[in-house]
Amino acid sequence: MKNFVYKGQILVKPLLTFLFVAFSIGLYAQQATLSVQGVLTKSDGTAVDDGNDYVLTFRLWDNETSNNINANRVHLETITDITIVGGVYSVVLGLSTPLTSQFNTTYWLGVSVGTSNTELLPRPRLTHAPYALGIVGQNNIFPSTGTVIADALNVAGTVNVGGSFNAAALKADGGAPAPGVATNGFSFKPGTGGDADGGLFSIGDNNVGLYANATKALEANNGGVIIPGALQVGNGATINNGLNVGLQQTVNGSQTVNGNQTVNGNNFTSGNITGGNRILTDWNAGGGGFSFKDDVGWDTGMFSPGDGTISFLANSTQVMFANQIGFNITRDLYLTSAPNMTDGDNLEWRSNVQGGRVGVNTSSRRYKYNIQPLKVDFTRMLKVEPKIYNRKTEGDDKWEIGYIAEEIDSLGMKDLVLYDDQGRPNSLIYKKFIIYTNELVKIQHKEIETLKAEVILLSNEIHQLQEVNISLQVTNNTFQEEQTAFSARLDVLSKRIRALEVSEMGK
Repeated sequence: MKNFVYKGQILVKPLLTFLFVAFSIGLYAQQATLSVQGVLTKSDGTAVDDGNDYVLTFRLWDNETSNNINANRVHLETITDITIVGGVYSVVLGLSTPLTSQFNTTYWLGVSVGTSNTELLPRPRLTHAPYALGIVGQNNIFPSTGTVIADALNVAGTVNVGGSFNAAALKADGGAPAPGVATNGFSFKPGTGGDADGGLFSIGDNNVGLYANATKALEANNGGVIIPGALQVGNGATINNGLNVGLQQTVNGSQTVNGNQTVNGNNFTSGNITGGNRILTDWNAGGGGFSFKDDVGWDTGMFSPGDGTISFLANSTQVMFANQIGFNITRDLYLTSAPNMTDGDNLEWRSNVQGGRVGVNTSSRRYKYNIQPLKVDFTRMLKVEPKIYNRKTEGDDKWEIGYIAEEIDSLGMKDLVLYDDQGRPNSLIYKKFIIYTNELVKIQHKEIETLKAEVILLSNEIHQLQEVNISLQVTNNTFQEEQTAFSARLDVLSKRIRALEVSEMGK
């Protein structure tokens, strides 16, 4: 967390010098979010230091100056670990604390450093994006939550009713229609050739009905579809075109299919099925199966060549098969349409209460919530020892290298381990090891930078000592020269003294 206080004085005084606000609806669960961008500067006008651990608190008010949190504050959200580069930050409100405001009135944004109640002034007002003005008109309000208010709905195109619906022409209050009058549900405007007492209505929870002349023709609930009256398919029980069954079809008598039949769920047949593209045949001199009509290819379909095995063939070539061990694909696997998938994406297995799914391992903040820093001892990775081993698979003598799941677990790095249903270490998430190693690199990089700084300081001290040494050498040379001169003068003086002594002795 970035500390803004130093020795009891405010060292950094942030100023909000730029603010851009945009409203957007997230695709996940239709969660409303608010994008906020701004600039933080010091008291001298320069940008605050770059970092990724700043903390800011944001508040939405329905009053420009009021601080009454009970009456005027409509949203409070503190965001940590904000990244600031060149003083510029960008956050999205509504991810950690949901935005419940309807945005059908004017709001002002308050920003505080850290968790302080003191906000940067003035509060900027949230304004409309140019094309958002079309959904907030004089009498039309489309809030992010709550009731949609519209004074008129104009229908154009192939269904032209010549103007706007009135209040009785389009309502969704539930119930059934009254004969001749559209009162509840989705019906058609009277007097325009449509069925005024027919349309889509709901008579209760988990019940949606399709009506014609105030009579229910079709009912749907979470258990399936109910046809109260007669079902007419072509001519009696004969299907001349295509029949699509989404969940289950039960045929107690004979069914004749002259066209194609597509069954996406279960098909229980007590009678006979003939015609079309569903014919039993043999393949590979073994059991029977389902192939296609002769002009399509008898050798393409699903077959069982033996007990416990089901094969899928195309032109007599097996592309996949299933047995009691599992499901095997004998050719390349192609995914023709995977949501949010691009080149380079990683596929992974995600388990859930229904079993699981194979999907893209997304990394964007848009797909995550409850985001928090990972606080672990990354240096534990230094204690991990790689191993070389063989698999216990029968006849498998190929050497492999890797780590042991139990050892990683014993070192406390449980977020790198996958466990079985008994809680035993089962496998490792190798692709997440890079997170630990990357943090180790950052730690070592920080230590290297510290040592480099110390080396620079020691180099400066050595340079200073060298300069002092040179100065001392110069001074020493000067002293030596003065000493030589003094010795010469002393020698001259000694000779004169001896000459005087000799002269005195002669007298």
